[in-house]
Amino acid sequence: GGVHKGLLETVRDIRTTHGLKAFWRGNGTNCLKIAPETAVKFMAFDYLKKAISQDPGHVTITERFVAGGLAGAASQLTIYPLEVVKTRMAVSPAGTYKNV
Repeated sequence: GGVHKGLLETVRDIRTTHGLKAFWRGNGTNCLKIAPETAVKFMAFDYLKKAISQDPGHVTITERFVAGGLAGAASQLTIYPLEVVKTRMAVSPAGTYKNV
């Protein structure tokens, strides 16, 4: 098995071995995925809230909860490919993906 290190020792090892940039690997992709994820979530929430409510002028807390859950699921299904890219970039050896 591997050696279990404390948090500070692990942070020092990462900084020493890979530099400060290692702490943000894959974060650019994460930032790029936030815009479409949020857009889909808000659009789906507004649409579903109106579609499932019995009185669109007075949406109940339960209807908001259901619409929010479905909107979250829709946004995650939409951006899942970007989530895979982000994860692969974050865990891959430095230099694996160039010009990204």
